[in-house]
Amino acid sequence: MNSTNGTGKNESGKIHMIISDGETRTYYCRSELYNKGFRFIRKDEKWHRDTTDPLFVEKYRDYAKRNGLAFVAYDSTRTRGNSYRDTFFEANEPMIGKYYVCAYCFKLLKKNDVTVDHIISVNKSQKNRMANWLMDRMEISNVNDERNLCCACRECNSRKGSKAGLWLLRGFLGKKKQVIWGVYIGTIAMLIVLVGTVIQILSKGGRVKSL
Repeated sequence: MNSTNGTGKNESGKIHMIISDGETRTYYCRSELYNKGFRFIRKDEKWHRDTTDPLFVEKYRDYAKRNGLAFVAYDSTRTRGNSYRDTFFEANEPMIGKYYVCAYCFKLLKKNDVTVDHIISVNKSQKNRMANWLMDRMEISNVNDERNLCCACRECNSRKGSKAGLWLLRGFLGKKKQVIWGVYIGTIAMLIVLVGTVIQILSKGGRVKSL
């Protein structure tokens, strides 16, 4: 299991650094950043680099501060992977027939309609100590670990975003087949009781008193 310290260093020694615009623009520092191995990612307009040297991390933390730039360093296992969707489907078969089930609202979904959600979000895993504590307690060493992934419909995935709280509980419990079946069986039982009650009310109301 990977662990982190103040520099964001893990057991593998890999630290991911990001430098971005703060009070000024990285444009004026681009030559130095490039020469030191940072690469500009146009998708998020930030400079990225991995290192195994914590002293290098501290050097560029200070560099960013002196130049009014934003700096973030974190365990590289907290980076969104490119194949986490494949990881999820390799470990999870459809839950009911050919359908997967949204862990949050229990909606039935065909595979093509599934969005795979990081229950503890990538953003939280990079910046939130409680999120990292929870991952350590659950022995989830990588944010892309199958145990941190769940099936979600597009609506729930969009509403959740990087939220935590009850969303985490719903996500982890909603992965379990026994919970899903319990919800469906409970819902069906409540519907049966409700229909029975309505029928009783209607039957009583429809009686005509004899003269």
